[in-house]
Amino acid sequence: MTQAIVRVSWAPLRREPRHASEMVSQVLLGEVLELADPPDSSRPPTDWAFARCPDAYEGFVTHGSLHTCGPDEAAGWAARADLTSLGTGLVALDTESLTPRHAPFGARVASGSPGVVELPDGSRANPSDPGSVISDLDRAGRYPPNPAAIVLTAGQWLGAPYVWGGRTEQGADCSGFVQAVLGLHGFPLPRDSRDQFKGGSRAASADVQRESIAGDLWFFAWEGRQVSHVGICLGGPRMVHASETRGCVAIDALGEGDFGRRLLEGLVGFVRPAR
Repeated sequence: MTQAIVRVSWAPLRREPRHASEMVSQVLLGEVLELADPPDSSRPPTDWAFARCPDAYEGFVTHGSLHTCGPDEAAGWAARADLTSLGTGLVALDTESLTPRHAPFGARVASGSPGVVELPDGSRANPSDPGSVISDLDRAGRYPPNPAAIVLTAGQWLGAPYVWGGRTEQGADCSGFVQAVLGLHGFPLPRDSRDQFKGGSRAASADVQRESIAGDLWFFAWEGRQVSHVGICLGGPRMVHASETRGCVAIDALGEGDFGRRLLEGLVGFVRPAR
C-alpha cells in the first residue's frame, strides 16, 4: 500500500474529492497516512488521494499536501519524528523552500542540529518557540496520564475557535478538542464522539454527575439520536468543551441557564480515560 507524510502545516480531510466538500477532519504536519482506493472503488481526480489516518479516520486530501512515499521511507520518518509540537511558528533555513510557517498542536517533526527541526520533505527550520517542540520523553513527564494534568491542559485551550472538523488550537470541534488533549496525555482516542463513547458508562444524568470525577469525558445525545457531543468534566457540574453555540472552547455548568439546561437534558454517560 502506498503511504504519504503530511508536508504542510495541516490540510483538510474531506468527505468527497471536491474543495467544496465537507471537512470531516484535518491531517497534520508529519502524520503518516495510508493511501488506498476509496471504499466504493471509484477513482478520485488526479489531484486527490483517499487517505486513512493514524486514528483510522478516512477521507480525501489533495496530493499537493502530501509527500508520497513507500512503506520503508514512511517507517523511517515515523521512527525519526521524535518531537511533538504544542503550536509554534517555523522559520525556514532555506528562504526559497516551501517550508510550512507553522507546526500546529500535535504536529510531528524530527530532531536536527541544536535549535533545528527536520520536516518530512527534507527541509529544515528553526521553531520560533523552541519550548513548544518537545520530545516524547519530555511529553510523558510534562503531560502525565492523570486527571489534574488533563484538566490543566484542557483549560489552556479556552477561547480556541470552534471549527467543524478541526483538531488544533487554531480551530477544533468537540471531539477533535478532546482527542488532541487526551492524546497529549497518552490516551489515543477515535476521532468522533460516538466512537469515543463506545464502551462507556451510560446512566441517568444525575448518576453521571454523581459518579464522575474531573478528567472524565461526558457525552451527550438528544431526542433519541446517537451521541453527538463530548466535553471534559472539571468536577461538579462544570465541563470544558468545544462548543459551536459558544463559538469556541468554553466552560459551562450543567443545568445553569438555558444552554446549561439543554446540556443537562442531553447528558447520557461518561468515559474515564484508561490505558
